[in-house]
Amino acid sequence: MGASNPSAGSLNPSVISATTVSLSGPTNVVWDTFADGDATPDVSAGTYFETANTGATSITDFTGANDAKIAVKGGDVLTTIVHDATKIFLKGGINFTLAVDDVLHFVERSGVWYEDGQR
Repeated sequence: MGASNPSAGSLNPSVISATTVSLSGPTNVVWDTFADGDATPDVSAGTYFETANTGATSITDFTGANDAKIAVKGGDVLTTIVHDATKIFLKGGINFTLAVDDVLHFVERSGVWYEDGQR
């Protein structure tokens, strides 16, 4: 059958090694999907959102949350996040068209969503 291990109950500390792994983001994230064509999606019920547009869609605001942090993932190539210093403030000051699997992070302060990074 199988080989027996006479020292199975004891560990030799000189043989044990540990590896520290640093993850860059959360694991097993469940992405909520924005409604197709929604230009002002409600983000009050989550943190992680994915686009799924079947036609060109320009997101001009995120609604329903205050002092929140969100991540928006491209699930299509038809979604553009619109830069507007009073609603969505993007780094670089220009609109951003998401590619599949692009992720933008935002933090909301006083009614304005500020881009907080991208992956």
